[in-house]
Amino acid sequence: MKDRPDTRRQGALRVFAVEGPGDIIGTYRHWQAGRDDPSITHVAFSAQLFEACRRFGAQAWVVGSHARIERLEDGGFVIEQRGNPLEGKSGLAFHWAQLRAVARLTWDILRFRPHVVFTGTGFHPFLFTPVAWLGAPVIPVLHSLFWPRLLAPARTARLINTLNRRFVRRRCAAFLTVSRDLSNQVRHIAGGPCGPIVEFWPLFRRDVFGAIVPPRREGPLRIMFAGRIERNKGVFDLLETELQLRAAGHEVAFDICGSGSALDELRARVEAEGLQERFVLHGWCDQARIRRIFSGAHVVIVPTAADLVEGFNMVVVEGILAGRPVIASDACPAVDYVRGAVLVVPPGDVGAYRDAIVRLVTDRDAYEALRTRCAQEGAKFLDPQWSLGAAFELVFAAIAEGRPLPARPLPLSPPG
Repeated sequence: MKDRPDTRRQGALRVFAVEGPGDIIGTYRHWQAGRDDPSITHVAFSAQLFEACRRFGAQAWVVGSHARIERLEDGGFVIEQRGNPLEGKSGLAFHWAQLRAVARLTWDILRFRPHVVFTGTGFHPFLFTPVAWLGAPVIPVLHSLFWPRLLAPARTARLINTLNRRFVRRRCAAFLTVSRDLSNQVRHIAGGPCGPIVEFWPLFRRDVFGAIVPPRREGPLRIMFAGRIERNKGVFDLLETELQLRAAGHEVAFDICGSGSALDELRARVEAEGLQERFVLHGWCDQARIRRIFSGAHVVIVPTAADLVEGFNMVVVEGILAGRPVIASDACPAVDYVRGAVLVVPPGDVGAYRDAIVRLVTDRDAYEALRTRCAQEGAKFLDPQWSLGAAFELVFAAIAEGRPLPARPLPLSPPG
């Protein structure tokens, strides 16, 4: 790691981290009380940062975005929630908002003088070039792709990649990435050698899924969707799939969990088709309610559209940890790690979703083969050694001991 401060001469390790949207102060309070955030099924990424900092005795200034603007100072932690500067912005206004937000962060970093800076997804990496000039290692923590997994970069993305290239190749001390697709995109942007890439998986707790009962094949096959209700999440493809299944005489029901900007439009379509009993819109669900819906489901479906730039998609893993086979779009990077328990279909192909569902309705052996492989495929996501928290600890240890940070690729899963 280049320009490494000697933390043994400068006192406690100081960490500055830029988090994405979310109630990180709420998560901090849950973590401080010794429990996971009950609003989500995975271990919050910010909580993993807090824990790694505590283990290393680090001081941390963590900045995120949330509608509730708040600042918390607690011992060695300063945690801020600022309004989302990018919300509702597009075009030049979006990029100008990024520049202004990073300028403020750069001033904060200058005052804090950290030993390491973690930048989050949501800002163009090259905007942090002045931070690298200050001498602290800059390490992007990447949760979202730079461009869609199955598509070539569009013109704007190519321009941003060009602007990012020098920073990614020469100024970033390392990268923490949530999928192999992200690792490959970092290498593509660099166009040559770059800092070490440490891959990580989302971390889940066994007890969150332990209370979910095994699926019972009684009544119609129930298919669960969880996520934001947006067009590029594929929810309207699911409605078209249900219409095709009904026309073919298949008894199937969908449970749709989540909220979003397209929820009202989807509800109107469901009501117009008279599908309220077979296409149930549950709205946003907390952890307790989502577990109840998992218990009643037979299959989980993740119909991500081809143009979405998600870096992983945790619902794929949640379904597998719940012991449910998953039907997922090939646009989801997560499918590469759990192929033994997933039916992968082309994004946006309603006929392919229909055929995959019919297969699980009519072929009990195929269904059971996928279901029995869920435990094996899901076990890796319960192991903290592959988590983001463990990646943070690798970085902290390398800085404190004055040694290079090793790269860490995580294995892909062969098809079942």
